[in-house]
Order: sequence, then C-alpha cells, then structure tokens
Amino acid sequence: MRSIATVGVYQSSLDDFLDKLRRNRVSMVVDVRQRRGVRGREDHRLKVGKRSRVELAEAYRHGYFYEVLDQVDLGAFLESLPDDATSALLCVERDARACHRSLIAARLRAQYGVAVVNL
Repeated sequence: MRSIATVGVYQSSLDDFLDKLRRNRVSMVVDVRQRRGVRGREDHRLKVGKRSRVELAEAYRHGYFYEVLDQVDLGAFLESLPDDATSALLCVERDARACHRSLIAARLRAQYGVAVVNL
C-alpha cells in the first residue's frame, strides 16, 4: 500500500535529511516546491516572516486549492508513485502546517485514503 510522508529541508544538514528519509523508509522524494512569491505576498500582508510562519493563511489555502489542486489529477499522480512504499512530498518549510505540502497530503488522505505522516 502506498503511503505519503511530508518533509521539509529548512535547518537540516544533508546527513540529517538523508537519515530521516532512510529511517522512514522513503523510496521516492517528490519536490513540490513552486512559486514561493505567491505565499510571500500573503506573508507580507499578514506581517509574518517566512521562517516564523506556523500555519497557512486561509486565503492562501483557498487559492492553492482553486488554482493548483483542483487542476491536478491526484489519482494519476498517486498511481505514478511506487507500490508498497512511502513517497515524500518535499518542500522547504520545517513545519508541514506552514507549507502547501500539507494541503496536497490532506487531499490525498481525504480523497484516496492514503496514510500520511509528517517527518
């Protein structure tokens, strides 16, 4: 059965990051970084520093669902991942709640019953 992990790289050394992937038996890493400036404008409006953010603003969440996730065939994406393995959604932020990767993971869990763990 496929499972999804989410992982951020901020404040991780290469060795620590790779060790985390190994310990959690991640077989594929999917880089989901994109258009950081969109979120950055939202952070600026809310006067939140990029590295001090602890959650995503509702306006960002709504926009990401509408502009990105509603346009993607997540079923096909899920099918492209290795069977009986954990694949990790990679982005920068350390805390998954402060990153769009949590939105992707939540949608995969809700629509396809995929197990999700935040590393």
